[in-house]
Amino acid sequence: MAVPDAQFIDPEFAAWSREFERRSLRVRDAQQADEPRELAAAQVALADHLAGHADPTVVVGVLRDARRAYRRFDPRQAARCLVDIAALMAADGDHDYAYRAYRQAAGEFTGPDAAELRADCLTDAGAMALECGEFDDAERAVRDAIRIYHRRHHTFGAAQARITLANVYRLSGRRALAVQEFGSLLSIFADGSVEHALCEASLAELHVDDGVPWTARPLYERAAATLGAMGVVEEALDARLGLAWVLVATGDGERGAELLAQVRREFESMDRPDKVAICDYVRAAHLLTSGDFAGADAAFATAAAGLMAADMHHQLAKLQWNRVTRLLREADAVPARQDRLVAEAVDTAVSALIAADYERFQFTDARRRAAWTTMLEHRTTTTFWLVEQLGSPGLLADLIETRLSAGVYGADIRDDHLPRVDGSTSSRSPIPDDGLALTLGAAALLATDALPLGPPPALVDDTGRILLAHQRAMAAALDPELGDVLSSVPRVSAW
Repeated sequence: MAVPDAQFIDPEFAAWSREFERRSLRVRDAQQADEPRELAAAQVALADHLAGHADPTVVVGVLRDARRAYRRFDPRQAARCLVDIAALMAADGDHDYAYRAYRQAAGEFTGPDAAELRADCLTDAGAMALECGEFDDAERAVRDAIRIYHRRHHTFGAAQARITLANVYRLSGRRALAVQEFGSLLSIFADGSVEHALCEASLAELHVDDGVPWTARPLYERAAATLGAMGVVEEALDARLGLAWVLVATGDGERGAELLAQVRREFESMDRPDKVAICDYVRAAHLLTSGDFAGADAAFATAAAGLMAADMHHQLAKLQWNRVTRLLREADAVPARQDRLVAEAVDTAVSALIAADYERFQFTDARRRAAWTTMLEHRTTTTFWLVEQLGSPGLLADLIETRLSAGVYGADIRDDHLPRVDGSTSSRSPIPDDGLALTLGAAALLATDALPLGPPPALVDDTGRILLAHQRAMAAALDPELGDVLSSVPRVSAW
């Protein structure tokens, strides 16, 4: 093999490679000498050198080896290795792995002198469970952490854990508790601190969700400035993304679009297709307000591609729901195409409702399934109204039959039952209502029971026709896993 000319070898890489060889040799020597203390130290040093350069799973493998060596003489240091592994996997986006690792590490930190280490792990475990949408697990972990911190009189640690608890409240639908908790935390953390800014950003999201985006603007502005100055990159970008949406939603579309483009570029450089997809959704909403339907379609398509690239097919149902707005607006603006666009909007709404109905069965967390069902009630209300007003009598009959057969109850129709445009692709959702023009009241409609035990079956009439077959096929095309479920559920006769 030809040896490359030295002038073509990057000096920095050459130095890194020499250090890698030196540390690897140290590990081999310690293994051969069977010296666990030296072996553990050598493996940690090698992992430090690899971090940021090698694949995270490679670094995790080295840390596991170090952990095995530490177990022979220092169990607490072995637990610290597990914490490092959890942090690596969290940074790599494997929140489920990180949750389990933090939880296990918490169990390994035993004794009174390790109480705060145990509480720190429980706090981090709660944050990872929240990322996974497992709200019950998150709440248990952070409440355990808060109890430990209080016993140790560690006020700051308890307050940090309460940030996660407040976000559990926010994301599981307990909004009053969330507002109360964040308000309390703002009085604890110093203005200008990272913690204070994170609370402000979360409060801003609550204001957006409540339909008062103008009150969220100063909160987002302060949070984005503080987090950016403190180098908390992703959270700062999230706050700027929220601010961009608020600007678009409150009439400052030009500045919002400019900020959105900046945020999108930065998320793209970070290889975050999920966040890029949110940016594209917000861009689509902005283009809709100016009547640029072709541009909105292109942005929706790009958002869908981003969600698929992030393996977040289940979120395509939310995007599908949001497209109803776009179709109805063009139908109102272009009478010549009104019939076709209205028919597509109705089919799109029904397919999104079907997808949402089935997808909550992917959640093992009871609270998240209940929160999902609350969203489903809103969509059910609006979908029934759309079908009643704009669809065919046959489609309305099939929809009523389907909901009745699923086991349903009457839903009060209030303004807050009309859906917010939901473009979330993560546990943080900066996408508010874009003003879907469906503000008329309707008769008491139907909503699905909160926690059914399994996905509802497909219904067939006395001729063998599957009810809502076309819309079920549209829903199945959104998500491969959903497609598998829809094709495998039993078929039963309608009432």
